[in-house]
Amino acid sequence: MRTLLLLFTLTLRALAADATGRWTGNAEATMGDGEKRVVPLVFTFKDDAGKLTGIGGPDGEPGFTLREVKLDGAKLTFVLDTGETVANFDCDLDGDTLNGNVNATHEGRKVSAKLALKRAK
Repeated sequence: MRTLLLLFTLTLRALAADATGRWTGNAEATMGDGEKRVVPLVFTFKDDAGKLTGIGGPDGEPGFTLREVKLDGAKLTFVLDTGETVANFDCDLDGDTLNGNVNATHEGRKVSAKLALKRAK
């Protein structure tokens, strides 16, 4: 019975969505004043002893440590805090594609964005 339970648990883990790896893409942001911006982003997620961790942020900037990284089924959520911006990411993982919404505060202004990332090969 224990062997069957262990096998079942390992099978579920193998079938679970995998967010690990390097992801690149853009956030199409709408600033609080209506201004539109495209922000290139890079994220790297790792499995650290069963806990998902990550770094990332705007492309070309040093990676910021991500907070509250959670993968529930195919739903990935995390918080990015750059000091100037605090952004809450709510994403759907589908194979090598990560799409979602970002709600942020940048220098005191509200920002919303649509996120589209691809896993780097």
